[in-house]
Amino acid sequence: MESVDEKALVDEYQSGAGVDGLAKKYFGKSSKRNLVIYILGKHQVPLRSSEYTFTTAIEWRKLSRMGKMPTRILSLPGSYIETLGFDPYGDELEAKWEPTSETEDEGTIKILKLLVRKKS
Repeated sequence: MESVDEKALVDEYQSGAGVDGLAKKYFGKSSKRNLVIYILGKHQVPLRSSEYTFTTAIEWRKLSRMGKMPTRILSLPGSYIETLGFDPYGDELEAKWEPTSETEDEGTIKILKLLVRKKS
């Protein structure tokens, strides 16, 4: 990741600057908003609800491989965590997958359930 003054970025956000504007200022393009959100999360700064909505969420996400392993990684957006009734910043969560035999779109889409709960 590019070297930026993270404290200055956090201070500007807390003073009212928007994520897209900060991405453009610190990284040269507003499409780098995920880097700004990452830095804010790293400093435990809660996002304003207007900064993350379902309209900005990606509907389909890439399942990236872990090196040469068959395992794939998936990130769960904070807006979904909040919709489930959890605090995306404060709650320690754990999850487990449950394969199902359900399909959609004539069997081309397979359904996998993700169960989420507060860590016990």
